Amino acid sequence: MRVITRKCSICKEPIVIDNNYDGYFIEYKGNNSSCTHTKCYIDYHTTKKRKPKTIEECNEFINLCNEQAKSAEKKQNIRNELYDFLFEMYNISFFPNYFYIKMDSVYKGTYKNLNRPVPPEDLLDMWRQKRNYLDRVAEQNRKKGTEISGVNRVNYDLAILLSRYDAYLKWKEQQELAVAEVNDSKKRSIERIEYTDVIRPSGNKQTNKASIDINSMLDEI
Repeated sequence: MRVITRKCSICKEPIVIDNNYDGYFIEYKGNNSSCTHTKCYIDYHTTKKRKPKTIEECNEFINLCNEQAKSAEKKQNIRNELYDFLFEMYNISFFPNYFYIKMDSVYKGTYKNLNRPVPPEDLLDMWRQKRNYLDRVAEQNRKKGTEISGVNRVNYDLAILLSRYDAYLKWKEQQELAVAEVNDSKKRSIERIEYTDVIRPSGNKQTNKASIDINSMLDEI
């Protein structure tokens, strides 16, 4: 396994990067980041002649940086999971740089005709659930003499999914409300059981409410 190292922003010695953040932290500043030994940071900022920090202040800042780093790592992992899925679905092994730039603008909501960010976890969920539908559209196009493959097919399918993002959000909201309703119903049932010895819930009507078919929400284009 390849070892990733970065230089400490203070002592300039190498730091082995792992997921434990043991003895170091990463500070994100916009699109840039710096890596620093925890001890180096505390020693430097508690001994400054002008506006020194307390150890507590240093630790508070380090903990904040660690939380931000973990959040950034989680987002990157989701993006990687999405790209791995696309590699597999479309049987391709390479995306040009412009594609990643385009996807980043989709995540930020700055892509043309978008008025809101579309996070990678939503895109991945939509792509998985509509995979069979997208394959059917591609087959229909092929029969009509228009065969789209590779990155062009990915871009084509992305446009379909983005055009139905509002419908997906509506489905997602209804799904969350249905699950909350079921959980609330279960809670009330448990409370009733605490006061009665023989009442038992019957049927699965409530559970069925939590299962909403996305295909009924995302109408075929």
